[in-house]
Amino acid sequence: RVAANVGDWILEQEADGYVPTPEEIVRRSIAEIIAETLLVETGDLINQSVMADVAEQDIRDAAEALAAQANLSVGGATEDEISRAVEDGLETIRAIVGGAPS
Repeated sequence: RVAANVGDWILEQEADGYVPTPEEIVRRSIAEIIAETLLVETGDLINQSVMADVAEQDIRDAAEALAAQANLSVGGATEDEISRAVEDGLETIRAIVGGAPS
């Protein structure tokens, strides 16, 4: 699902006349991994909300913001950097959604 979402995003960007950079694709992938993981984890909670669509968008927006702040190497993100960005993003949003300390 993550790969499909990222692929769709790339195609949308290209249809608008913009070719995303490799860094933008990595950051979008990080955001998608964070968002999809959290949406699966909180699925029951979100689906029971009358504002489920807003809650889902809030999670996606937060994931994108966290991915944008991730520390990635200028010459290309490493596997460790991507893993760290995903883990940090998940921990941050879990703390917000669950009210648990990060």
